[in-house]
Amino acid sequence: MELPSFHRKNQTINDDEESVEALLKKMTMDAGKIQDQVLEEILAKNSKTEYLSRFFADADDNVKQVFKKKVPLVEYSDLLPYIDRIADGEPHSIVSADPILELIRSSGTSGGKQKLFPRTAQELRLTASFHECSRNILNKHIVDDDQPLNGRKRMFLSFLAPENTTPSNLVVRSAVTSIMRNTLAQSLPLNPPLGTSPPEVTMCKDVRQSMYSQLLCGLLRRESVMSVGTIFAAGFVHMIKFLEQHWEALCCNIRQGRISDWIDDPKCRGALSYILSRPMPDLADAISKEFENKSWEGIIKKLWPGVKCIETVVTGSMAQYIPKLEFYGGGLPIVSMIYAASEGSFGINLKPLSDPYDVSYCLAPWMAYYEFLPFDPTSEDDADLNNGKVVDLVHVKVGQHYELVVTTCSGLNRYRVGDILMVSSFHNNAPQFRFVRRKNVILSIDFDKTTEEDLIKTISKAIHNILEPHGFLLTDYTSYADSRSFPGHYVLFWELQDHGGLGHDDGFVQMMRGCCNLVDESLDEAYKKCRVRNLIGPLEIKVVKQGTFDALMDFTLSRRKSASPSQYKPLKCITSEDAIQMMNSMVIATFFSN
Repeated sequence: MELPSFHRKNQTINDDEESVEALLKKMTMDAGKIQDQVLEEILAKNSKTEYLSRFFADADDNVKQVFKKKVPLVEYSDLLPYIDRIADGEPHSIVSADPILELIRSSGTSGGKQKLFPRTAQELRLTASFHECSRNILNKHIVDDDQPLNGRKRMFLSFLAPENTTPSNLVVRSAVTSIMRNTLAQSLPLNPPLGTSPPEVTMCKDVRQSMYSQLLCGLLRRESVMSVGTIFAAGFVHMIKFLEQHWEALCCNIRQGRISDWIDDPKCRGALSYILSRPMPDLADAISKEFENKSWEGIIKKLWPGVKCIETVVTGSMAQYIPKLEFYGGGLPIVSMIYAASEGSFGINLKPLSDPYDVSYCLAPWMAYYEFLPFDPTSEDDADLNNGKVVDLVHVKVGQHYELVVTTCSGLNRYRVGDILMVSSFHNNAPQFRFVRRKNVILSIDFDKTTEEDLIKTISKAIHNILEPHGFLLTDYTSYADSRSFPGHYVLFWELQDHGGLGHDDGFVQMMRGCCNLVDESLDEAYKKCRVRNLIGPLEIKVVKQGTFDALMDFTLSRRKSASPSQYKPLKCITSEDAIQMMNSMVIATFFSN
């Protein structure tokens, strides 16, 4: 594994848990020193770029002090003119001393527009080392002497997103596609050397063919699978839905030793033919038996008997899917290993088997220079932007909320990521953070400000106290603030799955009214004051038909033609009138709070 250049250029360590553990100990013990060295290296390389040179023209020797005093905190709108110039063919030296290999495109599905971020070869190498650390930490926790790593495989489903080029022929792609495409990052989990699917299958551009083929490979190699995963929990739930629709065809392929005709991508089909080279009726019978059970509770353990965990991100808005994952996993640990964004890979979960509701990430000190803008969780107003108020990594305080600010080797300088983090503890001298939410994703009618975190907490109460006891699962939800009515009110769209519960009768009606009241009563004091003063009307829950949120995903991605299901984050608050109209067309029942 290549270490950060400040540690000793081109030095490597053996790819094993002991070496990685030693590296992490050093990096977290010396986190403050490492951060200073990272900033010093970035500034030594990039201070003569067009963007930074204006701040360092008359700089003295204390570059950190100059950086803190003169370089402003910025948002994407400040960065966009420079990105546009690079995309049009101007030199990379505008923001980076190193050549820019590609522009990383954000999904734009978490509440904003798609953004582009520069990526250099150094950033790719750092990303590879980051994921190597992550993989070895997980191996240490899930591999035992009875079932060693040799011969064990990960079934990690990932998909290419469409790529395009700028007028200057610079490639624009998603972070996931970058990892899958770049030979510099071949050691990452999305291209695991011990994965169940060959590259020809994961690199198939047709998402439906790729999904089907990756699942077929996983079932064919079911006895050797050690973990099952997707990037985001929403993708894992989507995978289960796909299995529900296609398991009979998959079993038929295995039984006959023949691939379905509609899999017509030549490379994908060729790779599958090598794996599925003969009929396997016994394997097909064993798999069919598990699928044919009335309940799919624990289906992951049943299909892959040697699996040790489910790997997927369950923090932030993905936390809503934890009950579904627990149901399908049948007690398997749910592991959320990394905290990453289109801007870069930043946090590693040092305790992979911790409760999925209690995941914390240690920000890797070598990946970027981190700063933290104090944030008041009771207000959406910006924190004090006086640079003296910005806090370094080792000076944050446990229990406090901060907005993350990063400076990277690829040309982001004091960039406000927009993620709100809370310090949960320290590992040695490095803080650990819980991801709270994205900034500015809220519902509001009057002076109320309901965050994504607020929604998740209140809806979780309804799930645990009302839905689950009656045999229902909340498959997905989204919301919007309806200000066209008077008074305005919150509208929630819920897609439900009935596991042998009430059915849609009088009992169902009472259950849903109870959910409306519980959610309405559980929102914060500002919301309650608005309700008492009749500034906000009764909360509305609209139950939608099965498959509605698949349709919402298709709708969202169709308007972002370069996005991929791999990076799709379900919208928890929709503002598009077309999306609201589409969701309303799927409503089968409507309920209001008292």
